[in-house]
Formats: sequence, C-alpha cells, structure tokens
Amino acid sequence: MLVQDRRFGSANFMPLADGAVYKVVITQFDFNAMPINDAAKKANDADRKDLR
Repeated sequence: MLVQDRRFGSANFMPLADGAVYKVVITQFDFNAMPINDAAKKANDADRKDLR
C-alpha cells in the first residue's frame, strides 16, 4: 500500500486580465484576494455574470 503525505489548504480564484492587480491578504485561517484596480474589478464582475 502506498501512503502519501498530503497537505491541505485553501484555494482562491482570481480571474486573469491584462493589467489586473489584486491585494492578497493571508491569515492563519484563510486568504482572500481583493481586486484593486478597474481591470481586476471588471474581470471579477464579468466572471460573476458567467456563474448566474
């Protein structure tokens, strides 16, 4: 039987767009990516519309 060590963690999604800038905040519990500029905000808004 093969036993592997596994690392569990968190994942976060940031849509890629030309010029998009995100602020990534990491704590001991989780992490979050916040869009900083208009390119990142537009990419996030466009992605949310696709999920509806």
